[in-house]
Amino acid sequence: VVVGTKVGRPKHMRIMPGGALELDQGSSIFVGPKLDEHRGAFVLEHPMDKGMVTDGGWDAMEHLWE
Repeated sequence: VVVGTKVGRPKHMRIMPGGALELDQGSSIFVGPKLDEHRGAFVLEHPMDKGMVTDGGWDAMEHLWE
């Protein structure tokens, strides 16, 4: 089983008002299909390196585990 570990944070606070990516206050990190579909609108992060969680990656990994 392969589990993707990339996460995305929005480049801008408001993306496409009324559209597919209108952000609410609780969604600061995106994972999965929505991230793949709109990856140009996000800053991508890879919280794991060689199977280990990086120093700044714990917050992102918690979102992946949820």
